[in-house]
Amino acid sequence: MDIKELIKSKTVRAILLSASGIAVVLSIFQLGAAIGYRKAAFSYRMGDNYHKIFDGRPGERNPGLPPQGLMPGHGSAGLIMKMELPNVIVETPDNTEQSIITNERTIVKRFRETIKPGDLMVGDTIVVIGSPNEDGQIEAKLIRTIPSPSDMGPEASR
Repeated sequence: MDIKELIKSKTVRAILLSASGIAVVLSIFQLGAAIGYRKAAFSYRMGDNYHKIFDGRPGERNPGLPPQGLMPGHGSAGLIMKMELPNVIVETPDNTEQSIITNERTIVKRFRETIKPGDLMVGDTIVVIGSPNEDGQIEAKLIRTIPSPSDMGPEASR
């Protein structure tokens, strides 16, 4: 039996097709595990560094995690509580504090206008998109201010 006949065999084709399918399924599983690990690692680092970020007592283990247990790693939204550029502290809707880091590449938008991070003020409502760092903070790529419901008038509360 030569190789050409072996390749044309239904049994060999079925084995190759099954092996390919198993490889695809395992690759998808590995990708999901890697994404889950990255999200869990961010939350874990946030808990470990909470006292450094929010001036708590050293050694205090109060991670400030939301009820779901994992911090969102690639973004945040909420009210600016404290600004000491390049650090911005945001209170999220679930009453947790998130540390945001800005840099020279951070784009800040107020409506259609591009502004500087220094133009943000305590009390502004913002949405942040970025990447998590090793200290449990979000390195901002884009910050967009949004009007608070009180700024939008009585129509917004309906």
